[in-house]
Amino acid sequence: FGTPYEPSKQSIMFTLCICLGLLLILDYFKRRFRNTVLDIILILALSVAAINITRFVHSDFGKYGILIAVVFYCSYDLSYPKIFEFSVMAAYSVYAKIDTIISVSINGLQYTVPITIFAILALFVTWFYNEKRGPNALWLKIVFYLVYPICLLVFFFLENLN
Repeated sequence: FGTPYEPSKQSIMFTLCICLGLLLILDYFKRRFRNTVLDIILILALSVAAINITRFVHSDFGKYGILIAVVFYCSYDLSYPKIFEFSVMAAYSVYAKIDTIISVSINGLQYTVPITIFAILALFVTWFYNEKRGPNALWLKIVFYLVYPICLLVFFFLENLN
């Protein structure tokens, strides 16, 4: 938007922080009370609260980001988590009214692919995660922590070149 802060639309990092808080709270109550009915009520209530927070701060992928985090959280203890994750993501991609990223016209008919299709593609990457820690090199940590802010700065400077 040409400014460091735009109140009408915020970075996905806001959504990720809200998701982290949501999952920490859910995990705390799940370990403390060990009650399935209470877990379901808390998941629904806190998810609605988190979605409203993302709406209030105008963060990217608000309700969709929260949904992705909650789907992965809920599927962790399931017997067939991949089927649940794929089903929920595919259904949401079909029924959600999300901005399209690809639009193709064939024989006069317009076909669009929702941006949420990339979340489904990301499922395949996450399914191969082996829960082992990767390399612990200091230079790698620095690169990973700096990539996002550097990209934002590059985009900001490219926007303001003229």
